[in-house]
Amino acid sequence: ITPLIVPNPVSGPVFTAPVLAGLVPPPFAAWKANVTIKNAEPFLLMGNLATGEISPDLTLTGTLGAPYLNGTVYLKNLQAYLPATTVFIPEGKIYFTQQQPFMPIMDVRARTDTSGYNVQMYAYGALSDSKLVMRSDPPLSQENLIFLLTTGLTPTGMSGAGLGEAAAGQGGIILLRSLARQLEPLGIDMNSFV
Repeated sequence: ITPLIVPNPVSGPVFTAPVLAGLVPPPFAAWKANVTIKNAEPFLLMGNLATGEISPDLTLTGTLGAPYLNGTVYLKNLQAYLPATTVFIPEGKIYFTQQQPFMPIMDVRARTDTSGYNVQMYAYGALSDSKLVMRSDPPLSQENLIFLLTTGLTPTGMSGAGLGEAAAGQGGIILLRSLARQLEPLGIDMNSFV
């Protein structure tokens, strides 16, 4: 999520799909591939950057010389931790198709409540050229929404305080959020405290 929100400092695509064609020599390159990638129970994702469930329903097919992924990876109850807020993804899908081998195509909706703003996000398209649409209630511009999600501050939230004071206050909240994520596996709910 973070590479979608924060502009890429390096020119070029955020992600480039690997090219596997031509890596396997003949006659093995002509061998057919048909590998199903599923899991009986969703994978539980738990970490400092995100938590939630991931369920793959993929097939690696084609030939060994030109394989491709086909199918969908389902996301459920995912939480992505940004420096100033937690983004909730109730469900989302990441597709793989033969037309764009190994290129994830996103269809993910997310939401968060931060600093009195209800923010909705929609990420879609191939990861190499993805789009992110954001809106909020009360309304903010796209630039102010990016600023809000990455710092926890709005332009009006900085009025009356120097940038250093605002950053120091926000730094404390970010530190508390980091501590809360470390204590969650122990059964301690620090998010409400933060």
